[in-house]
Amino acid sequence: MRRHKLFFGCLIMFLLFGAGGMAYGGETDQAATAPVVARGSAVVAGDQLGARQAAVDDALDRALRQYVYDQLLISHDRDAQLEEQIFKLKDRYILSYEIVSSRRLGDLFQVELLVRINRQLLQRELSSLVKREKEPVHQVVLVVSSAAAGRRQEAPAGEEQLLTAPLLEPRRLAAELAGEMSAYGYDFSLVDEVPGEVAGLCRQSDGLDEGALPGAEGQGISAADCRSRLPGDLAIIVCLEPLVEKRIATVDKLLLESRYRFLLVDMKNDLRSRPVADKVQVLSGDFPAAFASLQQQLLARLHEQIMTRVLDEYPVATRQETTVTLRCTGFRRAADFASFRQRLTALRTVKAATVTALAAGELELRVVTIANYDLLLQWLNHFVPAERDYRLRAALDSQSPGLILVQVDYAAVGLQ
Repeated sequence: MRRHKLFFGCLIMFLLFGAGGMAYGGETDQAATAPVVARGSAVVAGDQLGARQAAVDDALDRALRQYVYDQLLISHDRDAQLEEQIFKLKDRYILSYEIVSSRRLGDLFQVELLVRINRQLLQRELSSLVKREKEPVHQVVLVVSSAAAGRRQEAPAGEEQLLTAPLLEPRRLAAELAGEMSAYGYDFSLVDEVPGEVAGLCRQSDGLDEGALPGAEGQGISAADCRSRLPGDLAIIVCLEPLVEKRIATVDKLLLESRYRFLLVDMKNDLRSRPVADKVQVLSGDFPAAFASLQQQLLARLHEQIMTRVLDEYPVATRQETTVTLRCTGFRRAADFASFRQRLTALRTVKAATVTALAAGELELRVVTIANYDLLLQWLNHFVPAERDYRLRAALDSQSPGLILVQVDYAAVGLQ
């Protein structure tokens, strides 16, 4: 009987500790776990076994923090809550671990662990901790910390000539965004003078990924600190890297590439979004044409991605549907009207835009919207066409409720 007890005791110890590992209580479904490799260390103060266990504890703590910050992208703004409600209770979230390697270097004992974290439990409790109702934001500002000014072109003599045209014109991007922002009820503006601390935000991706806003000395500052440097409730911060030119010898063409990133800083709710990083490339044998194409594509890509991110983070409040008629006069080309209608129907506040009347130089659209007339009027008056060769002048008809008169003006200036 004693042999049987000894056998089962050894079997249990083997299952718990395995080959140098330990199992914690909890579910073991692989789909509910997340493997993390982490290293830990401890000073040997006499007892090597004690130092070994301290190094293991250090690695377990690092594994949980690594998963929370690097994998789940939880902001450091909530460090105090995370310490009290998550990290101090780390045993609840660690299902098991294995010691991959261990060694002693002088007075330091080091271990490397493969840790299995209870992903479902951790995500469930983090969601209740992190998610909270956001206060609505009203004032949105655009900050372009680098417009990647300057471009190089080979001169006939083989020398490089520096051209000063900016790759991204901040005012043009602001004009593109202003109309759509107004359609969703935001007060939108461009920050002309960019503070030095903010100018370095997007260039320090490590700080951004960790949820810290690097300051002048490289120290993290909170979203609340940003409020003293920027106006408004929500800041859209854009940064471009220098233009990259590569000569592709196999096809004898020039490849132009622009890399950029942007993020949202919510100064009203002390929140910060994960940065969006992307690039635009153009291949052409003609530098000026390629540069112009790159400018246009970059502008369109940023416009689309910024609006998508803003509206994903701050959904449009649903209102009762209303119907309004747009009577458009002055479109010279069918393509211009088609492009305008496409942009109109892309608004999340517009449910439908149907052509109801066609006449010489005049068209009518029946628009079903969840926005009030004032917001739709702002969007119409801020509308910037792709070719930038006309503008719209819209006003409510004083005689007919529900009718907006839209005049297309191809002679207009000031579409900067």
